[in-house]
Amino acid sequence: MRNIFYMNDYDCIVNINAFAKDKTDTIDAKFRFVAKDYPAEYGDEFNPEEFMDTLVKSKNGLKVPIVGVNGGELEVFGDQIRFESKNRNIGGIHQLNKNFDHFFLDTFSVIENGEKKKRDINDFNLGAVEISVLDILRNDPELLRNFSPRTFEIAVAIVLKKLGFDTVKLSRFSKDDGIDIYAIYIEGDTKHTVVVEVKKHQDNIGIDVVDRIFGVKGREDANKALLVTSSSVTRDVKRLYNAKSDQMGCLDFSKLTEFLGCSDGGWVKTPSDLWVTKNAII
Repeated sequence: MRNIFYMNDYDCIVNINAFAKDKTDTIDAKFRFVAKDYPAEYGDEFNPEEFMDTLVKSKNGLKVPIVGVNGGELEVFGDQIRFESKNRNIGGIHQLNKNFDHFFLDTFSVIENGEKKKRDINDFNLGAVEISVLDILRNDPELLRNFSPRTFEIAVAIVLKKLGFDTVKLSRFSKDDGIDIYAIYIEGDTKHTVVVEVKKHQDNIGIDVVDRIFGVKGREDANKALLVTSSSVTRDVKRLYNAKSDQMGCLDFSKLTEFLGCSDGGWVKTPSDLWVTKNAII
């Protein structure tokens, strides 16, 4: 179980968790009233996709309540959260004790991490949730550094799809055969296959990691390899892979922020530009 939101407000405790149920993460919003007139704990469970949907709509100024399995109603709007039990005799409106962007991304992290780490995703799509994530990260790219390693992989998949890759396949979180993301882009009549290694590190990535993903490229007969990292690469990597910059590319944190529109740097316009000299590992 992972906590998404906790708040102790006046006479009640608001607690929202994600927990595994039938091998699927479920949102559990509970409101425990501590006043003597309400000694019992009232709670409900909400469909994770519906929960994310209402957060997306809230981000865009719409109030769309969702109903839980026990008939309770949950609604998020602005900087407030509202819950009412089925008979409407327990509940109320409470202020979020964190800003909406953090609340949204925390929820996204739990749901996406729980739902997508168990299986391959045949082709990642850009839906309303993914576009909302990009919008939030554009305003504050440093939030990427707070993501778990798996959620960072999912964010990278969103970025690659937005960049113009035709297919973005997210691998299982474990036992991924050395490939975090398998991607395809089409240029003219040519289909290019790409193996992607995603590393959420504070330290710069060394030659061993780059050698490994470049070796996977050969094993899989892929056309290109791509390293995506929340940091950067070492000088040795740049020196040793200079001659292979048309096959091995790097999308580091600096380039990620450029793509998100967070700096004045010129971002590449197509997937193939990731392997031209100015953007590859040099």
